[in-house]
Amino acid sequence: MVVGLFGFSMSLLLHRAVSPRLGPCLLVAVFSLNVLVLPYVIRATQSALENVTPQVRLIALSLGADRVQNLAWVLIPHSLRGIASGLLLAIGRCAEDTAVILLTGVVVSAGVPRSVLDPFEALPFYIYYVSTQYASTEELDRGFAAAMILLGTSVTLFALAYAVRRAVGHRALYRA
Repeated sequence: MVVGLFGFSMSLLLHRAVSPRLGPCLLVAVFSLNVLVLPYVIRATQSALENVTPQVRLIALSLGADRVQNLAWVLIPHSLRGIASGLLLAIGRCAEDTAVILLTGVVVSAGVPRSVLDPFEALPFYIYYVSTQYASTEELDRGFAAAMILLGTSVTLFALAYAVRRAVGHRALYRA
């Protein structure tokens, strides 16, 4: 919620200081969601790098590589599984976060934006709006279908994170 208020105040400042065309829009929402998930991505990367064993950390250094080469050729390939899965989980967090999206540019019935400076309608907000303001059972069924799509998207991202964690680490370590 705090990040959503930050994004909303940022959109108001952009609207007043830069251009009246800049207000609540997709660009501000993307920036706010980046601010929201950046700590998750940083922590996932830090945790993945910390889980590399001390023996592996010292391999390249003992063979004469400098710190940058050690990071690029040893540490990152060994921790790529954790970094990639943390990144995919952060994307899932972005898809599910309603407060940030709600405060940074969502407009009822805006549909798909034509540019990054247009208002938009997000799936979590559509679900909330339909569940509270429905006029018929068909509209409520569409809201339920949207909730199932969002749930399916989240499950798919979690499964993709698991699959990437299993596959990417092996390919990064044993490349030809």
